[in-house]
Amino acid sequence: MLDMVVRFSLPNPKALHPMKTCWMDGEELQGSPLNHEEPFESWDWWEALGEPWGGIACVEEGQLRAVWLLAERRLGPFRLWRMPLSVPYAPILTPQSLSGPAYATRAPILRALANFLRKAEWHLRLIAGTLPPEWSYLPPLWQEGLRPRAAGSFVIHHFEPTSALRRKLRQAEALPVWPIPAEKALAFWHTHAPKGIHPKFRRQMEALVQGPFPWEILAVGEPPHAVGFFLWGQKRVWYFASAHHPHSHPQAGTKLLATLIQKATQAGKTFDFMGSVIPSIERFFWQFRPLWEHRLFLITPLLRWLSS
Repeated sequence: MLDMVVRFSLPNPKALHPMKTCWMDGEELQGSPLNHEEPFESWDWWEALGEPWGGIACVEEGQLRAVWLLAERRLGPFRLWRMPLSVPYAPILTPQSLSGPAYATRAPILRALANFLRKAEWHLRLIAGTLPPEWSYLPPLWQEGLRPRAAGSFVIHHFEPTSALRRKLRQAEALPVWPIPAEKALAFWHTHAPKGIHPKFRRQMEALVQGPFPWEILAVGEPPHAVGFFLWGQKRVWYFASAHHPHSHPQAGTKLLATLIQKATQAGKTFDFMGSVIPSIERFFWQFRPLWEHRLFLITPLLRWLSS
C-alpha cells in the first residue's frame, strides 16, 4: 500500500517541464528540421502565397516538437493568424512522422495548442484554422476547455461509378480529356470561374500553378468546355479549382472529375474534394458517392464572435 501511495504521489515529469508554445515567423521556421509530406507543407508553397506566414511552435525541453502553420495579418494592435485560402487545412509539421495512438503522440501537442489559443486573445492574438484529418482528435482540446467547430471535406477512397453516373459519362463519351498548359488553363479559369472567388485566392492560384508543384491540369473538350486543377500529394489528390464555359456540355464537369477520381483511386490515393457545404456543389459531388470526413476548426472566442 505504501508503495502505491509513493508511486501515485510522484509528480509527473511532464508537469515539471510543460510544453511551451510561441509564434515563429516563416524565416525562423525555414531552418527548422521538420518533416514535409504534402506539397502545401513545403516552405516553397508558403513563400508563393505572397503573404506573411509562420506557425505556433510547440517546444519541449528545448526541442521543437511541432508547428501549426498559419498566415499572419496585422490589424492595428492585433495579430490575426489564420489558415490561408489556398490550403485544404492548416498543416501541423513535426520533426518525424508520428506513429502510435493519437492519445499518446498527438494529444500532448493538441493540449499545448489549446492552452495557447485559450490565452491568445489576452495578448491581442486572433487565431483560426482547420486541423489536418489525422490531428482532428477532440479529447485533449475539450479537456483544455477549447470548443472547436466542425469542418471537413468530401473524400473518395474507392471509386465504383453508379449506373446513373455511368449513364451521364456515356453522354460525354465524345469529349476528350487532355492536359492543358498552365497559362491557357489559368486564362480560361480567370474568365469563367464561378462568381464570388476571393481575389486573393485568384492571385495565389496564379503563383502556385506556375510554381514547382505536382499539378495535373486537365481540360475536357476541344476547345475546352471545362478545366480543372488537381494537386497530387503523397496520400491524396486534391481538387483545388475548376471552371466551365457557359455553353459547355452538361456532363463536361462530371467527366473531368470522374477521370481524375478514377486515376487517383487506382494509384492508391484518396481523392479530396476540399469541401463543400454549399448545397448546389454538395449535390454535384454526391453523384460520385463520396464520404464526409470530419475535421476540427479551431478559433479563438473573440474571432468566433466577430465572424458569426
